[in-house]
Amino acid sequence: TSTSNPSCVPCYFTCATCAGSSSDTCLTCPSTRVFTPVSPGSKEGSCTTNCASKKYASEGVCLNCHASCAECTGPSANHCSKCTGDLFLTPSSTCEPTCPTGYFGSSNICVKCRSCANGFYASGGCSGTSDTTCSTWSTCPAGQYVSVPPTSTSNRVCASCNLGSTFQPDVNQEVCLNVSQCTS
Repeated sequence: TSTSNPSCVPCYFTCATCAGSSSDTCLTCPSTRVFTPVSPGSKEGSCTTNCASKKYASEGVCLNCHASCAECTGPSANHCSKCTGDLFLTPSSTCEPTCPTGYFGSSNICVKCRSCANGFYASGGCSGTSDTTCSTWSTCPAGQYVSVPPTSTSNRVCASCNLGSTFQPDVNQEVCLNVSQCTS
């Protein structure tokens, strides 16, 4: 409306109430839309179906996310749902340059490290952008015994039986057997 010639002008179709007829002169929005001010603190803005990148909706108004967030659900650093640049989204919804212990980074998200199944051990640690590398436990062949049993994080260690005094005919056994002396 003009002050010299007041007249009613229809609002832009996305506005509920307005200060003019363009899309960025909305004062309020219908309940199906969110309000984005044209500048911080401005009473005028636009009404859209969703908030733009780096903004979140609060009581029908689009507000800025924390600087580390590309998308968020609130204003704080722990309200991120997607991260900017080379940052990783942690399980606590923060964006960090590295993932916490027990996680690795993949596509800007911290993913829980996998555990190795029975019969395997973690031969490569989980860190940075690499998941745990699982390798099959080695086999102690006949003639050797298991000197150190395998775990989820270490391989089986084998040692040779004492030639002439002990032997082991089977694989993966915990002890060598004594050789019996034969007399004629």
